[in-house]
Amino acid sequence: MREYWYGCAGGRYLCRLDGFRQPERKFQTSEKHIGDRSHGREPYRSPRSSRGPAFDGRIKPELVAYGEGGTSDAAALVSGIGLLLQEQFRLQSGAAPSAALMAAVLINSATDLGAPGPDFITGFGAVDARAAARTVVDRRYATGRVGQGNAFQMPVPAGTGTLRVTMRYTDLEAPANSARALTNDLDLWLTDAAGNRFGPWTLSAFPHKDSLTRTAIPGRDSLNNTEQVQARSAAGGLTIHVQGRKVSGLQTFALAWQWIPDNYFEWDAPAFAETLDARARATLRWSTNIGGPGKIFYRQGDSGNWQPLANVLNVEEGQVGWETPPAFGPMQLRMDVAGKSFTGPQFLVAPRLRPATGFICEDSALVWWAAAPGASRYRVYALENDAYRLLGETVDTTFAFRPSTVVSGIVAVSAVAQQEGARSAAHRFSANAPGCYVRNFTADLDAAGAVQLQLELGTPVGLRNIRWFRQGMVLGSATPGNGFVYAATDERPPQGIVYYYAELELANGRRILTDAVPVAVTGAEEYILFPNPAGEWIRLLAKGLRGQQIVVTDMQGRVRKSLRMESLQQEIPLGGLPAGNYWIGVYEDGKRQFGARFVKVR
Repeated sequence: MREYWYGCAGGRYLCRLDGFRQPERKFQTSEKHIGDRSHGREPYRSPRSSRGPAFDGRIKPELVAYGEGGTSDAAALVSGIGLLLQEQFRLQSGAAPSAALMAAVLINSATDLGAPGPDFITGFGAVDARAAARTVVDRRYATGRVGQGNAFQMPVPAGTGTLRVTMRYTDLEAPANSARALTNDLDLWLTDAAGNRFGPWTLSAFPHKDSLTRTAIPGRDSLNNTEQVQARSAAGGLTIHVQGRKVSGLQTFALAWQWIPDNYFEWDAPAFAETLDARARATLRWSTNIGGPGKIFYRQGDSGNWQPLANVLNVEEGQVGWETPPAFGPMQLRMDVAGKSFTGPQFLVAPRLRPATGFICEDSALVWWAAAPGASRYRVYALENDAYRLLGETVDTTFAFRPSTVVSGIVAVSAVAQQEGARSAAHRFSANAPGCYVRNFTADLDAAGAVQLQLELGTPVGLRNIRWFRQGMVLGSATPGNGFVYAATDERPPQGIVYYYAELELANGRRILTDAVPVAVTGAEEYILFPNPAGEWIRLLAKGLRGQQIVVTDMQGRVRKSLRMESLQQEIPLGGLPAGNYWIGVYEDGKRQFGARFVKVR
């Protein structure tokens, strides 16, 4: 059995139809993408979502938004949209908009869900950032003030279809424990040239299933500080009326409006001049009140052949995914539905580059990226304060510059064909930088007793020659090509600790040395002892660790040191031993495996 709840007792409780009540709980928003344009279809809503009405019958919620993490995410989304609207309003008027005006714009531009008009589940609809922004940009809003019995009227610019108007005002605070929250009561309505009057949407808040689920109907509202009217266009246009029915002093209000055409279709995304990533998944979105199946086509440029993109079972769903082609250039979309074709604005499909750091030297740095098919050149930008400036252009896939000219340490790259593609994500070229050409150098002893050398570069650009060294002796050289990794082999390394390094010679004559890497070489011997003569310490080099015991004795056979071998390069301290001759032995399971004499000189 389904239960129906409504707000009661000052909003502190939820009441059931049989009179039972419990403390109000926090619910999450709908799990469905509320931005889905349902247009008459009942969208899925989570049973955990909050529902109205408020304790005195007011419409709650007034606006809904999708939040993957619940109400916290939904509230953050609406707050962010509101901040962008405030910024646009300031750019146009030089002043901050009122809270009532922002609410009127957001509510009036919302996408209506379910049956026409508001309800106690989704309010006046789902927030639509694009439609709200267009309301502000097109200046489809107004403000005014009325007192008791005063009237305000304003003709609306002519349009076609249905006019939607929303009024919002910041009401005075009601007295404590008041049965009604509304203090100042304003009325909103529309009239046409013939004198026909159109009132705002109203809902029944009577605590019964049939009443709470009843569709909104036009009437007179005396509960809410938000009222919305919809009316069909008529010859002679429409006029907005606001009157103060019960007002203390003067009450300021805000209006927002928009025309909803009959059988309209409009591409929302990609928008004009928007750039989509090539070889990436994009979401195509549109607004419409046309139902039924449709077909989407795309073409390159504005005169190419139309190619099929997708079949849409129900165009009212409002979106479809698209794997963008590996192209670079302008494109257009077309929707065929109900015997009509709707062509969208031109947008750009372009590869988004991923720059990487080649090297960072004291006087120069280099970034590189993979070539973009169809690109004729590339532009490199440097971040300065909060904006990018052009650092330079190149036809190559590398770009060298002085690090001191990019104080932020951040660059971005774009590809250019007939048009410029989107800039890459910000790249901090100093983060995880490979150093001055050398990313990594290793030297490892293999099973055959040879030493394998490997050099990994940040870039081979500007590199003339590579030479390999063993303790100052040249082992060989290599001429770099387009690769990033180079290798060499020392077939006959000497026994002991041997140091290897590489030298890079640049085209400008500069030489760069890698760090020296030590390699422990035992050759055919199981153990090597060095240095001999020794000072304060001596080292024993072994091929393997098996829990060996090391014993140092003097020439009279007295044990002077005893320790377990814990490293392939075991260091044995000789401090406290007088100068002279000594014997060292290595034992496994009581049997000697190695023995040698050494001299301590100090």
